[in-house]
This record gives sequence, C-alpha cells and structure tokens, in this order.
Amino acid sequence: MEYLRSVQTLRASKVTEEEATLTHRDRCKPGTEPGTLGELRGKLVTLLTESNLYDVRHLLHVASSTTLFEERILLHSKMGDHRAALRLLVYQLADTKQAERYCEEQHRQGLAEDAEDPFIELLDIYFSDPDREAEFTRSALSLLETHGTAIPPVAVLQRLPRRLPVKSLQSYLRKVLPHTAHKLRHGQVVQSLYRYENLRVNCELVSAALRVFVVFRRDPPPPPPSDTASSSLLTHNTVAADQAT
Repeated sequence: MEYLRSVQTLRASKVTEEEATLTHRDRCKPGTEPGTLGELRGKLVTLLTESNLYDVRHLLHVASSTTLFEERILLHSKMGDHRAALRLLVYQLADTKQAERYCEEQHRQGLAEDAEDPFIELLDIYFSDPDREAEFTRSALSLLETHGTAIPPVAVLQRLPRRLPVKSLQSYLRKVLPHTAHKLRHGQVVQSLYRYENLRVNCELVSAALRVFVVFRRDPPPPPPSDTASSSLLTHNTVAADQAT
C-alpha cells in the first residue's frame, strides 16, 4: 500500500493532472516514464501482476481516487470485476482495442464458473451509452465481426438495440451462423452417441434380469443305522421267526 502511495505521490510531482488523464494514445505506458518514476511504476505493475501476497480490495480502495488507471485495471481484473476494468479501458483510456485484448486474455486464462463473460460485459457497455451511440455501435459491430464466434449468440441477440439495422449485422451473421450450426450438429451427434450407449446398457440389464438360473439341490444320503437300532431290528426279526415256527 505504501509503495502504491509513493508511486502516486512521485507521479503527481512529475506529471500534471492534464497529462495524468490523457488517453492511451498520448500517455506513457506504466514503467516507461523517465527516471525514478518509470522504475518504481514498472516494479509496481510487476508486483500487482505476478504476486498474490497483497490485499487486492484494500489496494483498490486506495487507488480508486488516483489516475493510475492501468494499475486499477489490474486490480479489478484480479477481483474478477471485468466490467469495472473494461469501463476504465473504454472511458478513461479510450482504448477499445485493448478492451478486446483484455477479453481475449481472460478467455485464455479461463473464466470462473460464476463469472460473466467479459465480451458480453463489453457489449453491455457499448450498447448502454446513448450519448456515444454511433461511436460505440461501430466498436460493438467490430467486436462481433472479430470475436463473434466466441460469444454465445443468444446473449448477443438479447443485447442488440431494436433500432440497429439487421443489414449492419450481415458480416457477423455470416460468420456465426455456420459456426453455430456446426456446434449444433456436433451436439446432436454426441447426444445420439449417448442415447446409443444408454440403450446398449439398458439392453444388457434387461438381458441379465431375464436369465434363469436352475439350481439342483443334492440331499445328503441317510445316516447308517446305529448299533441299538440294528439290535432292536434283529430281536424283532427273531421273535417273528419263533412265532411262525
């Protein structure tokens, strides 16, 4: 935190307020400023980018009132607040190309399950500012032509202004419709394979249930007569013979 404040203090002494709020075309990239300021700011950007050993929320609170826009973008990105990062790129730095590159980079790094797609966030920014409608509509159409296949088409259609002519979407539609049809066909093939596998397993289960197993129980032989039983039988036979005589 103290390091960030030192950079901001030094920058305020070297750069006028007008220079500090210049857009990306006219301002120095962080770390390229002459002298100590460039050295310190370069280290700050490296720290914010590569380290996780700091309180992102607290640093962002400290930096929120400064013109260290690039550092604030890094901090918003760390927090997953893509909309805030993109608003700084679009409004403060006026760098729509960098905003697109930001979205690409987030996709490469992998988005969290509950995170909003940065491309969709950028479209929302473009289509929600009536004061810059013409300029932002061109930026939005350029975004769709370049990255349209990476954005869910349903989400795009939900955000298109009603006043936008369909003719202006021809380039986007020519790219996205074949891509969507291919994904649909691929999904149908995968679904068919799953159906086939499910049917095969069910058939095996039914076949197993219908099998009849016959078990023959073999009774053990009767035990041999005991000596007492044999003696009684012999006496009985002797008496019967005497009586007959």
